Amino acid sequence: MDRCEMIKAEVIMEEGYGRLRLTFGDNMELKQEALGAIARVKESTNTSPMVIDRVAPDTPNLQSLSIEFYDDNDRMAGAFFTQILKELKIDKCEANV
Repeated sequence: MDRCEMIKAEVIMEEGYGRLRLTFGDNMELKQEALGAIARVKESTNTSPMVIDRVAPDTPNLQSLSIEFYDDNDRMAGAFFTQILKELKIDKCEANV
């Protein structure tokens, strides 16, 4: 099964900032799976990034979760994002977004 077709992942890394956006349409099972993975990784890494649940008002079938690190001087974001992607069995991120 190609998870990349079910959950699209996009990573943005800049100095002191990192974001992983997971887009899954309106599939609530995938959303719950992603939220569970985020909770497990937060607990195992003892980190608390900001998690934003986004639903576009004009297109409710386009939903996403964003995990964001600010002032990431310890560079925890990359390891955190890698663990999330492994948990969700996503082996690649979107390019040119």
